[in-house]
Amino acid sequence: IDLGPVATLTTNVADGQSASYGGGIANGAATVSLVKTGAGTQILSGPSGFAAISNAAAVTVSGGVLQVGHVQALGAWNLGTNGNNVSVNTGLLDLNGFSPNIGWLASSGAGGTVTNSQAIPSTLTMVGRGVTTSPIIRGNINLVLVPQTTGNAWQTLNFTNDFTGWIQINSGANLSLW
Repeated sequence: IDLGPVATLTTNVADGQSASYGGGIANGAATVSLVKTGAGTQILSGPSGFAAISNAAAVTVSGGVLQVGHVQALGAWNLGTNGNNVSVNTGLLDLNGFSPNIGWLASSGAGGTVTNSQAIPSTLTMVGRGVTTSPIIRGNINLVLVPQTTGNAWQTLNFTNDFTGWIQINSGANLSLW
């Protein structure tokens, strides 16, 4: 899907339904945001080349399940400089055994959940950019925080997290626990 200039792609999957998309989501040189709504499951099984507006969520989960089906399903990423920001406001982001790289991880309102439905661990690598509210993290998930090339990088984990993996904080990155 090539959405052209600044755009928002909303996927609304009904309760009890599942939809899968294996193609890329592109935007040329423009910016794109992907919003998951509805109570059903949306699977992203292909690499996505989209990027969000700086300091905005590129991927927002506002209901149901958004399941990762490819390591770059949440977008491409350059270590320490850019990554798609992910906000799980309600619903569930299922890493599904994949290890994506993102900018920051956030939540608003009641908060959503990041989980891994597979026995194989997922590693979520993120830059973190001063986010103060995060979703609940559950399951077999490892977290890696890396610094930005400029400025401070920090991520906050709050709520009751019960993930069983490890946390790696690279030099120059910070983690706040609430």
